[in-house]
Amino acid sequence: CPPEELWRLFDPDYTGDLDDTGFMENDRITEGMDPRDREHLLALYDGEIRFTDGHLGVLFSALEREGLLDDTLVLVTSDHGDEFFEHGNKGHRRSVYEESVTVPLIVFGGGVRAKGVRVDDVVGHVDLVPTILDMVGLPLPPELMGKSLAPVLRGEPPSAGGIGSSLLQRHKRRSLESVRSKAWKVIIDHRADRDLTEAFDLNVDPEEQSPLEGDRAQALVEEALSWLETRGIREHHVRMTLGAGDPSKTALPPELEEQLRSLGYLK
Repeated sequence: CPPEELWRLFDPDYTGDLDDTGFMENDRITEGMDPRDREHLLALYDGEIRFTDGHLGVLFSALEREGLLDDTLVLVTSDHGDEFFEHGNKGHRRSVYEESVTVPLIVFGGGVRAKGVRVDDVVGHVDLVPTILDMVGLPLPPELMGKSLAPVLRGEPPSAGGIGSSLLQRHKRRSLESVRSKAWKVIIDHRADRDLTEAFDLNVDPEEQSPLEGDRAQALVEEALSWLETRGIREHHVRMTLGAGDPSKTALPPELEEQLRSLGYLK
């Protein structure tokens, strides 16, 4: 839980006793929970974000005080969001709806001229490495999958028409994959027996509550599958170039492998 003085910024009148301890296992936090407690749960989440903001502010103030901020490129992002029963789930690693996969990306500091500019297009974590390399003047290896956002950060007009994807491996027999543009999104539920798909018009249904049907849905699914096929060809080329399958080229240092395993990123 965040400190009380922070969550009360968002829910000053709460008198109950709910907290988010053991969020996933807490049997008081369910889809049918008291609406007032659910409102408080969201305030706790906002309080945690405010707590993080405060500590980031301390770091950035120290960089500025030491005269380092103008020579430091700062990127703030997250690995996932959390669900609060928008689609019947809580937490994360449950779905690839927007509440789980849309995260902030804030860039400022050395070399960033587009101050206060909000880019309303699809970008992803895959774009971070090429952006950082480009901003610090290092060459971009041809194997990189993402695109550099450095031109926008340096003040050029942002491009439009980006497409991004997210993949969630639920277990060996099921994975969830999404493909989205600014205007539409397709979710593919890969199962052992068959794939299930949903398509959404994000302009009129940004909360993904009303899947499209008919020809419009089929056209978007076909566009998403075509994009995934093109990306898959590119990924295969990159894996071959980097020597995928050769342990001498791809093995992680033992201490890093153990750390990733302890965090749940490796099985």
